[in-house]
Amino acid sequence: MKKIWLVIKREYLTRVKKKSFIFTTLLVPIGFILMSGIQIWLITLDGDSKNILIKDENNLLVEMEKDGRMRVKIPDTESIHYQASQEPIEELLATYKEDGYAGILHLPPMNLQDKNKFNFRVNYRADKPLGPKAGIKIKQKIKQEIRKQRIEAEKMDQQFLKDLEKIRVDFNEKSEAGNVVSSSLSYVLGFGMGFLMYMIIMIYGTMVMKGIMEEKTSRIVEVMLSSLRPFQLMIGKIIGIGAVGLTQLSIIGIFVLALNMIFGLLASGYIELPVGEAETMAQDIDMDMVQGQVQAAFETISNINIPLLIFAFLFYFLGGYLIYAALFAAVGSAIDDDSESQILVLPITIPIIISFFIMIVVVDQPDSSLAFWSSMFPLSSPLIMPARMPFGVPAWQLILSMALLVGGFIFTTWVAAKIYRTGILMYGKKISIKELGKWLFYKN
Repeated sequence: MKKIWLVIKREYLTRVKKKSFIFTTLLVPIGFILMSGIQIWLITLDGDSKNILIKDENNLLVEMEKDGRMRVKIPDTESIHYQASQEPIEELLATYKEDGYAGILHLPPMNLQDKNKFNFRVNYRADKPLGPKAGIKIKQKIKQEIRKQRIEAEKMDQQFLKDLEKIRVDFNEKSEAGNVVSSSLSYVLGFGMGFLMYMIIMIYGTMVMKGIMEEKTSRIVEVMLSSLRPFQLMIGKIIGIGAVGLTQLSIIGIFVLALNMIFGLLASGYIELPVGEAETMAQDIDMDMVQGQVQAAFETISNINIPLLIFAFLFYFLGGYLIYAALFAAVGSAIDDDSESQILVLPITIPIIISFFIMIVVVDQPDSSLAFWSSMFPLSSPLIMPARMPFGVPAWQLILSMALLVGGFIFTTWVAAKIYRTGILMYGKKISIKELGKWLFYKN
């Protein structure tokens, strides 16, 4: 055990002290904050200011004021200004560029009184597109005006119809114990945990393989094996690199959370919606529905056993990492260069990829047969069981899955050790999967 600890210590300290470790650990949160800043900057970017001419032959978007001037019902933005015209469309098309307009929004004659007609076409003529944001506003305004006219033609109560739109249905899910469950929140938690597990296994499992390959090709491993057994070296490297991964993830997590909070507070004062947009957004949001969803989310969080969820995540993280890292270590010991690793790594990555796709289905159907069996199989349970946990898993299933994961780790480590002790000192031979199978039965 003392020799294994020395290997763990060497692997951990050697990698943590590298400039590449410090650089990548700091680069992730810095990249995160830069992407957030760019996103906010792009949101607040209005683009070049342009004038749009409106020719409305139905008086949906324009109306005549008392002083004889035409008023556009669409509010201007900082980048787009609208102006109405009564000139024929042919003359406007011939002169709009000379008059300084970027384009013409043309509403041709429409049969608004036809009760069976629900599709209407609007034309925008310009050299450059208007943009999706402005287009959506225009379509919404036209839709509102057509709806308003038809309601008035039918002599219907507009306020009553507006009140009908406030109707909502609260979909509350409760467990047999009466606890409130938010499927959307459980879905996010389950998918997030499973995806994080997938990334961790792929990144740090590959790191184990690369580390063993480097020491094998540089012949350092021959010196190390003169004082300890191959199994001790393999376990020490797996645990040491795993500890590096946990350290890096912890530092990145703390940095990201801190920077996100600080940047959110700083940026909140710089993002403001125009008055018209803010009022429209406030009217469109059903505050009662939002309040109900928030309340259901908080009740779901309070009903989830957070300590058990954290314990299960860490357990499956360690179990999944150890299983796949052992397999990656076996592959790293058997090859001399990266070109050979593709064929041997494929059988290892296939179960991870399949598990990831199964996880996408499982978070939507957490109690299905597929969810149960995939959460029991040791190669898929590190992704599937954490994804099922927020939805509630019977204790016997969780215990059985953990026991099978431990058994899978013991078996996988035994197989990897057999391959490792043979392949680590073998050079210049192209290894196939069939050859690896033969190594399992060597008695050396």
